[in-house]
Amino acid sequence: MKVTLVQPCIGRVNGRKVNRKRVIESLSIATLAGLTPPDVEREFFDERLEDVDFDTRTDLVGISVETLNARRAYEICAGFRARGVPVVLGGVHPSLVTAEALEHADAVLVGQAEGVWDKVIRDRRKNRLRRIYRGTASPEFGRALPDRSILRGKNYLPVQMVEFGRGCSHRCDFCSVHRFFGDRYATRSVDSLIAEIGRSGTKNVLFVDDNLFSNRRKLGLLCRELAPLGVRWAGQASIGVTRDEALLDRIAESGCKGLLIGFESVHPGNLRQMNKRFNGGVERYGEAVRRLKDRHIKVYGSFVLGYDHETRESIRKTATFAIEQKLTIATFYPLTPFPGTRLYERLRAEGRLPREDWWMDPEARYGDIFFRPANLSPEELAARSIEARKRFYAPLSMACRALDLRGNANNLVSFYFYMLSNLLVGRDIALKNRTRFGLEPAEARDENHPTPTETESRP
Repeated sequence: MKVTLVQPCIGRVNGRKVNRKRVIESLSIATLAGLTPPDVEREFFDERLEDVDFDTRTDLVGISVETLNARRAYEICAGFRARGVPVVLGGVHPSLVTAEALEHADAVLVGQAEGVWDKVIRDRRKNRLRRIYRGTASPEFGRALPDRSILRGKNYLPVQMVEFGRGCSHRCDFCSVHRFFGDRYATRSVDSLIAEIGRSGTKNVLFVDDNLFSNRRKLGLLCRELAPLGVRWAGQASIGVTRDEALLDRIAESGCKGLLIGFESVHPGNLRQMNKRFNGGVERYGEAVRRLKDRHIKVYGSFVLGYDHETRESIRKTATFAIEQKLTIATFYPLTPFPGTRLYERLRAEGRLPREDWWMDPEARYGDIFFRPANLSPEELAARSIEARKRFYAPLSMACRALDLRGNANNLVSFYFYMLSNLLVGRDIALKNRTRFGLEPAEARDENHPTPTETESRP
């Protein structure tokens, strides 16, 4: 038996798919590869870097789907199913809009893959795929290590993605993490994580956890075991981590070089609405940044623009704050109503979603506004978000922030990373903002990838 795994791209720029030069590896694909029985042949197409071979001889196609690449994922489904190859979809998006996903695939894996993927393989061997496979809310993970051999030969950045825990201790209005992972932060054993890092031999590690600070005690244990490895790592944590200086010391000593902090907004009204009052507001932000930089930890600031108290002035203040605090890098995301979030349900109830399945619009672009903001037009919110990014990554801002000798340029290696990350992130944002969802115009879909009949689509 042979299984083909696919990581879809988002879509097209100026009518053509863009193959990017370098991207971060796909941990979800490596995890699936590690869960696949050893007697099953595997292949992998990462469409961010290469084209998908629809004519490959295979028995099953598995596609990892996020909301922003959902339309393209469905196009890939149609391409394989038209050739009689069954397709199973998994990931956050199919788990939260399962009925939609089932319109395009033979099966959907809802939730996490551990304990379920082997059943998918077994049923395919017997030509008896079920329509829905459901993973448990908190599976034991980390026993089967990701198999990164399936990633070889692809031009990934020299950073290994690893995962310590799943879920988050908070319930932010715009985030679907707790809907997908459940209400608790579940961690794997520290020993299995250390074994995974040690086996890889890498010195550059990126934790994909949505909030490493969800369990303070376990984060401390993790740092204790990381310290002897001599790795350089980065991850995400809520701002609360900066209020525990003893833990911050352990984090720095363990090799942490950067943390993504979700500041999200400088307006207290917006923080209340997104259920992030625990951030404390701008009066605490400066102290949080200082404590991280005192330990030479770079700060990646994340900001969400578009809640109901957002104005031109608040967006300008947000960008100004990020520049004045000399953050290493920053993202200024226009608020996006992802399905499954409380934000999405609220905006839908208020009649503020012009198109509920906005991710299926072939003319929609990454960075568009898919709801009706309270104080700005959708066009102005999009423009102001781009303006904030341009201000932050402008040459003068980069030069000013480079003068930060505690965080951004405390040594030559640190300065090199600072410059490289600014150039890469700035370029990536500019590219994404021209990217439309899917590769095919709507009118070409039926001609190029006809929907298979019920008989053709079943294994």
